[in-house]
Amino acid sequence: VGSGGVGIAAQQLMGLRGQKTMTTASHPRKRWFVRNMNLSQHAMESGSLQFVQESTLMGGSGGVGLILNSLTSTGMIPGSLAMLAKGGRVVELSKRGIWNEKSVEQERTDATYAVLSSEATLPAAKKASIAKLAVLLANGTISPL
Repeated sequence: VGSGGVGIAAQQLMGLRGQKTMTTASHPRKRWFVRNMNLSQHAMESGSLQFVQESTLMGGSGGVGLILNSLTSTGMIPGSLAMLAKGGRVVELSKRGIWNEKSVEQERTDATYAVLSSEATLPAAKKASIAKLAVLLANGTISPL
């Protein structure tokens, strides 16, 4: 999960479900922002693969259950897959330099990989999701970005 709008929203929603989050961000100010909004205790540098080792130390030996990914530089996807728990899921947000399900399966047969694209989401599903988010925003459960 990251420090942009989608990442912040995802962290708020995961927090509602009692899930701990780890985030990556390219700039120290973004990592500070995420920590100070109490979205994630663990905000790591996204410019190198060091976050893979750091997340293993923080998350324990089981790995992480869900990765919301937008990091596609060399080595980032394999690194993310290495920190994924057995049977974990990767939701890909990027449009370029991404893998496909077959590539992921060659690396991790137990992982689920899906590309999330707003263009491919059905209008009824978008409308239902927006309605749910509107309720959470209106009652103060989540904060606007």
